[in-house]
This record gives sequence, C-alpha cells and structure tokens, in this order.
Amino acid sequence: MSAGAEAMTPKIRHSTRHRISVVLVFLLATLGATSLQFVALSVLPEGSPLLLALPLAGGALFTAFMLLLIRKQCARCPLPERNDHLEHARNDRHEEILRLRRQAAEAERQTLALQRQIAECTPGDYSERRIESRFQAAFHATPDPILFINAATGLVVEVNESFLRLLRMSWREVLGAPVQTILHWRTPEDAKRFRNVHATGTASNLRAGISAGNGTHREFLISVRRMDLEGVRCDIIIARDITDMELLRSELADKTELLESILRHIPYYIYWKNPRHRYAGANDLFRRALLGDRTLPLEGLTDDEIPISPFAGDVAGTPPNAMAGAMAGAMDGTQSRAEDARVLETGQPVIHEERAMWLGGRLADVLVSKVPLRDKAGSISGLLGIMADISDLRRSERQFAMLLNGIPDPAWIKDAEGRYIVANRALSELTGVPAADIPGRTDADILPPDMARRCMANERAVVQQGVPLRNDEPCEIAGRTAWYEVIRQPLTETDADGTVRVTGTMGIARDISQRRKAEDEIRTLSRALEQSSAAVAITSREGDIEYVNPRYTEITGYLPAEATGRPPHFLRSLPDMEPQEIWQRIHCGDQWRGEVRTTRKGGEQCWIFASVSPLMDDAGTILQALVVLDDITGKKEQEEYIRFMAMHDGLTSLPNRRLFMSQLRHAVAVHQRDATPFALLFIDLNDFKKINDTHGHDAGDTVLRTVARRLVDSLREVDTAARLGGDEFVVLLHGVSGREEVRTASHRIAEAICRPVRIGAEPCVVTPAIGVAMCPQHGTDPDELLSLADKAMYLCKNERNCPYVECGIQPEG
Repeated sequence: MSAGAEAMTPKIRHSTRHRISVVLVFLLATLGATSLQFVALSVLPEGSPLLLALPLAGGALFTAFMLLLIRKQCARCPLPERNDHLEHARNDRHEEILRLRRQAAEAERQTLALQRQIAECTPGDYSERRIESRFQAAFHATPDPILFINAATGLVVEVNESFLRLLRMSWREVLGAPVQTILHWRTPEDAKRFRNVHATGTASNLRAGISAGNGTHREFLISVRRMDLEGVRCDIIIARDITDMELLRSELADKTELLESILRHIPYYIYWKNPRHRYAGANDLFRRALLGDRTLPLEGLTDDEIPISPFAGDVAGTPPNAMAGAMAGAMDGTQSRAEDARVLETGQPVIHEERAMWLGGRLADVLVSKVPLRDKAGSISGLLGIMADISDLRRSERQFAMLLNGIPDPAWIKDAEGRYIVANRALSELTGVPAADIPGRTDADILPPDMARRCMANERAVVQQGVPLRNDEPCEIAGRTAWYEVIRQPLTETDADGTVRVTGTMGIARDISQRRKAEDEIRTLSRALEQSSAAVAITSREGDIEYVNPRYTEITGYLPAEATGRPPHFLRSLPDMEPQEIWQRIHCGDQWRGEVRTTRKGGEQCWIFASVSPLMDDAGTILQALVVLDDITGKKEQEEYIRFMAMHDGLTSLPNRRLFMSQLRHAVAVHQRDATPFALLFIDLNDFKKINDTHGHDAGDTVLRTVARRLVDSLREVDTAARLGGDEFVVLLHGVSGREEVRTASHRIAEAICRPVRIGAEPCVVTPAIGVAMCPQHGTDPDELLSLADKAMYLCKNERNCPYVECGIQPEG
C-alpha cells in the first residue's frame, strides 16, 4: 500500500464514524420515544398524564445521551486533513447519509403524529386503545406470518410473532428492512401484481419464497391489501405456508402422470365404471378397441349405449350387429353385464376368466378380471375391469403343444414337486394315460412302482443339485421291457436379488433298445478286435491313422500315440509302388493287399501281409480305411528254409546237386557271354566207409561237416562248393586263368581236408581224391564237364599218391 493511501485511511474512518453516529442519533431517539410510548400504554392506567410526557422525555433523553457520546468520540478522534483523493467517496457517503436522514425524518414524523394522536386522545378513547391492544395480541398470535410495510418506502413497519419465528430474527432486526429482502417472487407476473397494488388496492394468490432462519426455503401464498394505518398508507401482507401442500401436489401430479403413463402404455384393456354401470373412464387401448379411431366420449355411457364400431364387420362372415353386440358390454355382451352386476352387488371379484371374444375386429382369446372399487368408508363405488389379450400366448402354447407332440420321444415338463405340467402324446401312448389327464399327476400315478421310485429319485436329484442328469433307464410297461436314454434339465428362475431357483424340470426319453443292442454288438466286436491276432488300424480318408489295436503295437513296435495321426509305416517299404497309388485305389472303392518286408520300430526286419480296404456308409461314401496286418515273418522264414533245404544239403548246408547244377549252367552261360573261364573240381573222400564202420555214422557225419566247413574256408567268396551226396563234393572255381591257379587251389583244398579230425579222443585223418575239368579246355557242356571231372577223380582215387588229376593229364605225384 502507498504512503498516500495509508494517510487517507484514518480520515476515511473518522468521516465514516461521524456519519454513522449522526444517523444513530436520529434512529435511537425515535426508537426510544416509540418504546416508551408502548411501555406507557401497557403499564400506566388510562387517563394518566404520563402517557403523553413519558415518550417526549424518553426521546429527549436518548437524543442528549447520543449527542454526548458523539462529542466524546469526536474529541478523541482529531479531524482528518483534507484529501482530494477522498472527495469523490465523501460525496457518495454524503448522499447516502442524506437518504438515511430522510428516512429517519419520515420515521420521526410518523412517531410525532402518533404521539400527537395520543396527546389528543380523550378519556373516552381509552376503550379503543384497549381494543387495539387486544388486536395486537391477536395479531401476534395469528399462525400465518403477517407484516406491514410502508407503501411509499417499502420498509417493514410491523411484523407479527409468526413471521419472526419463521425468520428467526428479532423485531428490531426486521423493522425497517426492505420487503424485497424478505419476499422472493416466483414469477415476474407475481412481482408485477404486487407493484400494482397501489392501483388495484388488493392482490391475492401471489407466490413467493421466504428463506427461513434455519437455512430452508419455504413456499408461501401471499395476499396483499392496501390500507391507511393512522394516517400512513401501508400494505398488509399475509403469507400462507404452502410448502407441504406444494410437495403433496407435486407428488400427486407425479403419481397421476405415472398412472396415466401406465394406462397409456400397459398392454391391457382397462376401464372403470360407476355403480350405475356407466363408464367412468378407460385407457386408450380400450377406447380404440371399443370405438375405433373415432374420438367419441365413452364416459357416462352404458354398454347398451355404445355406438357400433366402424370396424365391427372386419371379420369375414361376421355380421356388423353381431360384432357390435360382442364389442359392447366390455366386449362380452350379456355375460359381461351379469358379471358387472355381481361384482357391484356382492363385492366378489372375477379373476382370470378366460374366454373368446371379438376384440378389435378379430376373435381373440382374452383373460378377464373385474374387481370392486371402494371409497374411504369401504362402500363399493364402482368396478375396475382389466382384459388381457392372450391370443399370442395361446397361439404360442398351441405351437409349443404341436412341437411337443411332434417329438416322437416321450417328453414332459414338471414342477419342483415332481407334478406333471405338460406331457406330449408319446408319453401318453407309452403310459396308456390320456395326455389331458397327465398334468397334475406324479410318476407314482402313471408308472409302475419300481420305475416310479427310480424316476422320482432322479427328478429330486436334478431339482436339488440344479444340474442336468443323463442316464439310461429300463422301462417295464405293458409286459414290454425297453431301455430309454433319459435327459433331465433343470428349469430355473432368477429372483430380484439375483438368486437362481430351480422351479421344475424338463425331460425327454429316447428308446435306445436297438442302440444298446448295436452297442453290445459293437462292444463284442471291439473286444474281438482288441484281442485279435491280426493287427488292425483305422485311418482317415486321407490315410492318417486314427485307431490301432494292441496287436498293431506288438507287430510294428509303435504305440497308439506314436502311430495315430500318421500314415501306416509299412507303406514306405513298398518295393514296386508308391503309397499314393494305394490310396487312389481305396478312393475308387477297391482294396489292396500284398506282402511287404519292412522294419519294426526297433530296426528289426520283418515280413507282413497287409490289406487296405475302404470303409463306407450306407450311401456308399468312403469315410475311412481299414488296414489289417499279419506278421508272416515266421512263415517267410519257414518258406525260406524249405527253399534252402530244397537246394542245399541237410547235413552240411552246402548246395546240393540241384543247386550246383543250376550254378554250373549259369557259369557256362557266363562263359558263353563273356568268355570267363572256370574249373570244376570233383572231390571224394578215401576210405570214408571205414570211418562209418569203425566209429559209427555220427562220427562219419562229423567228418563230413568238418570237411564241408574246411572246404568253404579254403575257397574264395566267388567260388562255390556243393555236396552231391555221400562223401562226394564238387567245387566251382570261377575266373581261373590257367592250370597253375587250379593246381594251387587243389593243393590248398587237399591240405585243408587232410588235417586230422578229432573223433572222440582219437584223431582221424581223411584224404581226398580230386578230379579236375576246365572250361573251355575240356568242354562247355555242364553234364559233360561234371562227368569228366568224375572220371578224373576216379583216376586219382586209383593213384593213392596224387592229390588231384586233371582230365586228360596223367596223375600228379
């Protein structure tokens, strides 16, 4: 704050105090005189001279006292120096003081006039003052707030106790207050009518709000009347508190609007009548149904006085007068009038009477209810009729019944206690009870005892647990036993608090006797399949395995989890075709079968006989494929052994004569093709008969096996050794280049055979006789070559000292 502003502050305060003091002098002097006057009137007897002197003395005393206080205050507060900055504010204050002085002067004038009237009163006027005193008592005891205002200034000059209690203010606080600070007009029209009281002299039913002292806001109905009060023109204002009434009126209006809205939108036909059977009102839906689009009044009419509806003959084949007769009388003619009379006379309601009647130009299913209306005394003052069009409901029920009866299986709906609500035709045929007689009954009423107890226990379980139940149950009715698959579903409702309650059950039973028979057959086949010695797999149409039996795992080594989702493993081992070719055959409806050499999961080689066949439905559509595997490894090994034994010697496992001759012919063919030479050695054991005779045939067999093994060990891989029978062996040396190579091989064979063979505890020495024939030197005919080698062997046999003899050459020593 600046220094100039700080200097001006005391001066402003001094000037303000001075002005306020002057105003207080006038106000308090007037207040003191008026107060003493009222005290004198209430205390002093009538006719006392103090009634006139006491108010004057009081006013003078208050004036002198206030002047003394002001003088002391001014002595303590020095006058402020003149400040040009405060000149404008001082002028405004001066104007305000002048206005207050004028108001104070007016109040003083009114006080003097009142005092003058008191001074001029004669003793005969004392009775009037007593009446006025009583009026004052009644004025303050009035429960409605009342106040007097000066018509010229709008200031409050009097107020009763009710107003003071409402405002929670004292008389001194209210007196002199502008009326605008107390009354808050609700509309500009109310404010305008109040201002025009000077012209009209009176105004009533003005709405204004008054702020109560407790912080609430109250609504009042204001009445104003202009009058002269002891020479002063005043307005008397009487306020009637209508706050509670307005709240009730607002609530009533809301409820009325709600009721009218309900009547407008509720999908029921509603009307009400007086005791004389005349319509007192109806909702729009009823009016349209009764009167059509015409805006005719319904109130005051009886059923017989209702005019014919313009759409009364809309239904084909229905006369308009017949339609109108049905429409009149609350849509039901004579029956409705009789019901109305019974309700009005006895007070007994008609509840949910169902009937068919003409409604809006059509025959409808209607639910009718009529109840008496009573006044506060309980007397019947009319009746209320409510009609609900349940045509859609009945149509839905008929459709539901058609749907339920169209189900070939027994079906039903029960309440929570197990009583039938609805049952279809199939259940009626099963139990032999007419469908119309089943509702309201329990299982104990329509089923055999054992079956009823079982069914009722299952129903209770569904109601108590609130979950569906599905099981197979036997049914023994009329000497026939059948199996039914029964499905029970709980029916629930949700309460307002969100609680879910089971209100009943819905069930359906399907005859599964044939299915169970088929299932038994399937189970039998499944057990046979599981225990089958053949491996079985079922694949999808695309060839991926969906099922394998245990034998499949035994043969292939693949577990079900490893095999499913993949093609059969053996298809990778097909020697002469691709897997796609097999599936093409299957998709064409053909089958494939064959022997396949494949590998088990562990790497072991095996032989299987496989067949792949399509699986079709009744329409011939290929759905899956059936794969059957049979392990033929043992069979193959046996066949191989048979073939081996047919071509080999059983004692030594060397090729026999048949196989050797085949190999010899093959060697001749190779020679003829590419001139590859070979040599044929015919070997016989010397004195072998003595070994058999001396040591037995077992010892002879041992010698033969030992010779065969030594013979094979001494040959190359490309050479061939065979046993022709007895102690005769042959060797085929492939690709030998000359006699020297034959001689070397012959000596190696002879040395190997000549090694001692242990028979028991004694060693035995066997010597060979070897005859040699060479191709092409000695010929190219297989039989001839064998014969020449045989002859050379006998020549060598005669010469005990030569290991071998070549055909056409002298024996070597």
